[in-house]
Amino acid sequence: MRSHGFMHASALLAHAKLTSIALCFLSLAASPAVPAHALQSGNVAALSSQVRVNEVPKPSETSGPSNGAANGDHALPAVTMPALLDHRRPTVTDLAWTDQNRLVARFARSAGDRPALWEMDPASGTPEWVPQAEPCISEGHQQPSPPCWTVTLSATGALELRRIGSDVRLGVAASEPLYSGRAYAETASLFPQDVPGLRSYWSKDGKYIAVERSYVRIAPEDRDPDYIDGVPVIDVAIEDRGLDFSELYIVDVASLKVVSAYTFAYKIAGVDWSRDHRVAITHVNAGENLTEIFIANAGKFELRRIYVTKGVFVSAAPVFSPDGSKILIAIDADNRDWSHFLSLATVDVETGRERRLTLGLPIQRGEYIWAPDGKTVYAPIRAGGLDGIWAVSLSRAAQQLIGGPRRNYGLHLSPDGRFLAFQTEDGYGKRDIRVLNLSTGQTQTALSVDWPATEFRLGQWKPVKWRSPAEVDISGFIFYPPDFDPGRKYPMIVDVHGGGPGSRLYLEAPFSRGSVPGPLEWHAWAALGYIVFVPDYRTSGDYGPAVLAKRRASGEFDGAADAQDVISGVEWMTSHPFVDPQRIGLIGHSAGGRRVFMALHERGDLFAAAIINDSIPPDPRSFSESFMTGPGTGSSKAMGMLSMHLGASLQDAPDRYRADYLLDIEHLRTPTLILMGDGKRGMDHSPFQILFSVLQNIGVPSRMLVFPDEGHLYRDPRAANVAFDEARLWFDRFLQAPAQ
Repeated sequence: MRSHGFMHASALLAHAKLTSIALCFLSLAASPAVPAHALQSGNVAALSSQVRVNEVPKPSETSGPSNGAANGDHALPAVTMPALLDHRRPTVTDLAWTDQNRLVARFARSAGDRPALWEMDPASGTPEWVPQAEPCISEGHQQPSPPCWTVTLSATGALELRRIGSDVRLGVAASEPLYSGRAYAETASLFPQDVPGLRSYWSKDGKYIAVERSYVRIAPEDRDPDYIDGVPVIDVAIEDRGLDFSELYIVDVASLKVVSAYTFAYKIAGVDWSRDHRVAITHVNAGENLTEIFIANAGKFELRRIYVTKGVFVSAAPVFSPDGSKILIAIDADNRDWSHFLSLATVDVETGRERRLTLGLPIQRGEYIWAPDGKTVYAPIRAGGLDGIWAVSLSRAAQQLIGGPRRNYGLHLSPDGRFLAFQTEDGYGKRDIRVLNLSTGQTQTALSVDWPATEFRLGQWKPVKWRSPAEVDISGFIFYPPDFDPGRKYPMIVDVHGGGPGSRLYLEAPFSRGSVPGPLEWHAWAALGYIVFVPDYRTSGDYGPAVLAKRRASGEFDGAADAQDVISGVEWMTSHPFVDPQRIGLIGHSAGGRRVFMALHERGDLFAAAIINDSIPPDPRSFSESFMTGPGTGSSKAMGMLSMHLGASLQDAPDRYRADYLLDIEHLRTPTLILMGDGKRGMDHSPFQILFSVLQNIGVPSRMLVFPDEGHLYRDPRAANVAFDEARLWFDRFLQAPAQ
């Protein structure tokens, strides 16, 4: 098939039905790249003439609005939640390199749309685009709803594993040369029964694929009963059907036969292949508070354990070194309990010896990769939600390669080691695919995926830091109204992120996260006349191992410790003259909801209104009860996880388990809205039913809404819009926001 250069992109886009994608490759420059959604098929050539190669900005430059539209240009509308949810946003998936050192990705104009494949050669400096038919739809299959999604693309780009509903299929994505235009061919159906959870890992040469199936423990009342004298009886004792466990199958692609299979209690944290078809498997044994690495061989059923450490490290996905002698992992090497402050380490495959590579650099889990020579590792380093990219040498000091006021993530190294592709995002919702030339140090923008500032009038976004009571500089974000006036006093919404211990400050607002993830929801709040403050907290993992060690040694509950950081951040914000200290609202999702509850418990006088959104249990007692009931009934995993979170076993520190703040809120007077998803897919309702009952009985304005068709996130945009609107009405009522 003929390849297409940039100047011929209009014909390509018309053919591929990608009328909203701009394909450009230029130096990162002061003049912006053309946004993916801004092009129509008829004006590509005209816009292409505007692209110029300019100097790379200095690292000292700070992020600002992408153009005049983001700085109060009244020609554009302000962003609203309905507009955000209706338009969805462009997406890129399956970013990868082929054996020919060509970058490939799958792009869709908006979430839910059928994506198309494209490829480029960064060494040429000129992109070439080849349209492909949608591989999720093959002859004889009707289009599923929602569309199927690709699990993984093989290393050569020739094969892929995909799903149509619950049907898992192995298929041919292209023939050689890559994407020659051959129609998608279906080769086999694997696991035609429903798959509760599935991840897949291709061998380096595409000859094998490891398929992981995970099963979550079932609550006793949901299990099929046994029968004693015709009477249905459920035995709550631990059995196979009640355990969390994972299965790993090794499939020979040529014969389509399973050649190896393994079962693990609890969770597999990751799998990787060596070039000689050995498989490294990280197993997290939450019941015994251990993390192990096993080695298997394709075609054999034996497992060899080479490494074990104390701690539950879901972060410890294994990555073989190029010569297969070492395995790279990320663990908390200081505290050995949970994926808190992560460091890179290698494990010798033969001896099991661990060698720590980083000290004082908070590693972002799951994205570290080896250079082809096996002497350097590339990894994202966390920095208050704005991860940089570093080169970690096995023999020299680590060096930062990419920084700046944006998050850099999704690292992919070309097979020849010359180019590092990655994605970026910032507080304006601008997302790019960029390519770093490791020889010259120059970064180029391969694709501007999304550029909301060309559609909406956005206010300023500002990363900030303040000093917390823990003597730590905590990070956060501020979002300002588009027409911000420093002489006015604004009501403020404080949005506390979820994740809890070992999480990160992320650029994804809570209500839209399940359907249109990104920061635009915060800009929608700002457009309604609010200052939006998004604080981090000390246990998220950015702030060093000593903070975590001190908390665990004292037995301080993570929610209480983090609430101090939220409160100190709010007090710091009220020192600014544009924040009205009498009109502050607090909102928290998931683990953020726990921190909201604890902040209300400690300093409810600071907040005029609060929203708790599908929160985890808010205090140690309800947390313990939630873990030890339902699916956790009788499980050793439940007690192991509680011991890890609370810093001691029930036998050694019973007071930590029964600390009860939920019934100690007679002083609470903050009007509180409670939003919950379905109790099985979302969080346990019972603690918040108690909270709502107490608030009702002490006369505090309160409301509790349950979304039975949603889980922990609002997947249906309509539900997200309803939740946002209920939150807006609550804050409008109690914060007295300017009339809309």
